[in-house]
Amino acid sequence: MNQGIYEELVTQLVSNKIKELDKDKFFFE
Repeated sequence: MNQGIYEELVTQLVSNKIKELDKDKFFFE
């Protein structure tokens, strides 16, 4: 039943992680 909510949370977490990784990439490069 709550699968849609979980998918939204996972999507937000993944997008946040990607943003963090992009910031790290800029710092390292």
